[in-house]
Amino acid sequence: PQSSELQLKRTRSERWTTQLLNLNEVTLGSLTSNHVRKAGKCMEYWSQSSQAKRHGAIQTERLLFRLLEEGIILPTEHYHLAIAAWKYSEEDDSPQKAQFILDLFTTRFMESEKFKGMPPIASTPEYSVTRCFAMVNELHLFASADMGCVEKATSNMRRLEHILKSKHFDVSPDVESLNTELFALALSVRKIMCIKEQKQKLERMEKLLAKKSHLSIAPNTQSFNTLIFALSKSETKELLERAMSLLGHMEYLSSNSTGNVLPNVLSYNFLIDGWSKIGETQNAFSLLKRMIKLQENGQIESSPNVISFSTVIHSFAAKGHALKAEALLNEMIELSETGKIKFYPNTYCFNSVIDSWSKSGTEGAAERAERLLHRMQKIYESGKHDVKPDTISLTGVIHAWTKSNDKSAPERAEAIFWRSLQLHRSENDDI
Repeated sequence: PQSSELQLKRTRSERWTTQLLNLNEVTLGSLTSNHVRKAGKCMEYWSQSSQAKRHGAIQTERLLFRLLEEGIILPTEHYHLAIAAWKYSEEDDSPQKAQFILDLFTTRFMESEKFKGMPPIASTPEYSVTRCFAMVNELHLFASADMGCVEKATSNMRRLEHILKSKHFDVSPDVESLNTELFALALSVRKIMCIKEQKQKLERMEKLLAKKSHLSIAPNTQSFNTLIFALSKSETKELLERAMSLLGHMEYLSSNSTGNVLPNVLSYNFLIDGWSKIGETQNAFSLLKRMIKLQENGQIESSPNVISFSTVIHSFAAKGHALKAEALLNEMIELSETGKIKFYPNTYCFNSVIDSWSKSGTEGAAERAERLLHRMQKIYESGKHDVKPDTISLTGVIHAWTKSNDKSAPERAEAIFWRSLQLHRSENDDI
C-alpha cells in the first residue's frame, strides 16, 4: 500500500509538472493561485523524493523558474525546496546548482523591498533564510575540503550577515548558520600552514561561539565539537589545553540540564587524537578512562568506540610502551567479552601492539608478538572478522624474531614466513 501511494504521488506530480511547464496549456501571465499551489506541492514532492535524485532536482528548479517568469514574489520555501532538491540529489554539480539558486534568491531578496515593499519571508521556521544559506554551505563544505569551497562558504556567510544587518523584519540567524560558519573556519584552519594565521582563525571561532552564546542563538553540541576539532588539529599543547577547557564547559552545561549541549564520542575522540599526535599519550589515556567512567554512569553518548581505544593503543605503541599498549588491548578484549562495550579490537589494534614489540628489542618481545598473532587468528576463526591477520601482522612477528637473541629465532621466523604463504593460498586476500 505504501509503495502504491508513493507511485500515485509521483504520477500526479509528473502530470502537474508537465502541465505547468507546458506553455500551450498554461500560457505566461495566466497562472492562477491554484496553479501556484500545485507548483508548490510538486516542488515539495520532488525535493523530498529519495528515488527522483537528479530528475527531481531538475523538475523542482524548472518549476521555480516558471513561477519566477510570472513575476511572482515567492516565499522563501520555494527557494528552499529547490536548494534542498539539489542537496539530496547527490550529484557532483549540486553545490554549483544550489549556489546559483541561492544567488538568485539573494538578488530577489535584496531588491524586493524596492519594487514591491514586501520581501520574501518564510511562512514556517524550517524554511528560513538562514536555512537556505546553511544548506548551500553544507554542500560546499562536504563536497570538497579545498580552499575554493571554504572561501565560497565563508563568502555566503558574509552575505547572510549583510542581509541580517540591512533588514528590519523577522529574519534571524540560527544555530545551523552558526555551525556552517564554524565548520568553514575549521576547514580553513587545516589548510593554513602558518601557526600565527591558524591562531587568528581559531580566535575568531572562539569569539564567534562566545558572541552567539550571549545572543538568542544557543550553540549546540555540533558548535562546540567543531571548535574542539579545529583546536585539536592544531597539534600544539596551548591550543589543545583550550580545547580541553571547552570540553569541560560542555560537561558543565550538560550537568546543569542544558539539553542542547551534551559531550559525545566525537568531543572526546578529537582530543584523544590531538594529544596522541603530539606524543602526550597519558592525556589521551586519561580521556579514554573518563569516557569509560561516563559510560558506566549511564552517559551513553560519551561511550568510547573502537577509534577511541585504537588511537590510544597506537599512541602507546608508537612511544615504545609495548607493555602498556598490550595491557590496554587486553582491557578492551575483557570489556568486550563482559558486554560492557559492543565492539572488539580490530586488526589495527593488534598490529600496533605487534609492531611495538617487534621494535622493542627486549627479551621475550618476539614470543609476545607471536602470541598476539596466534590470538588474532583464533579470534578471527571464532567469527569476529574485524580481527584478521594481514601482511603487517605477519611481517611484524618475523621482524621481531630477526631482532631476537633466541637460538631458535631463525627457525621461528622461517615458520611464520611459510605460514604466511599457507594463509595466502587459503584465500586470505590480506596476505
